[in-house]
Amino acid sequence: GNVTLEAAPGVEANIDALLAGDPGNAARQGAPGIIVNAPENRRVTIRNIVSRNWTDGILIIGNSHVTLDKCRVENNRDSGIRVLDGAKAAIINCQVNANGFRQAPGVDNTPNPGVGIEFDGSASGSVSFTTVTGNFAAGISADNTNRKNIRLNEVVVFDNNPDLAGLNAPRPF
Repeated sequence: GNVTLEAAPGVEANIDALLAGDPGNAARQGAPGIIVNAPENRRVTIRNIVSRNWTDGILIIGNSHVTLDKCRVENNRDSGIRVLDGAKAAIINCQVNANGFRQAPGVDNTPNPGVGIEFDGSASGSVSFTTVTGNFAAGISADNTNRKNIRLNEVVVFDNNPDLAGLNAPRPF
């Protein structure tokens, strides 16, 4: 059936690749934090989750249909949220900050590329009521063949390099 990954109301579940003194840190930091690859007829909701210090904080692939609500995604090396293939993502009430600025001992921390939210291939989605700040590369990037199917509404993008790549500016507040 459908899947919901959710912390209790008022609580953020922290999914961090870096655990003090754990010898498995390097292996975890070489992988995405959350990977969603669900069949097209299923829906996945991720709510009240923090994902940090991975290669990609949240990776959505295949034909997945995913809603991210009240998530915080920060300090991941390659991207905060990455949506690929034919996946669809609704990103609502989230904070996507400082991706590409991972500083973890014993692993490669070079940003590749350090994007906040990335849509590739024929991925589509919407980003609403979300703040995307301080990422090493683009705040929101649409290097795909289906850019017209990415919607931005009430989004704050600030201090990224650039704020938007391949997209028009979101509607202002």
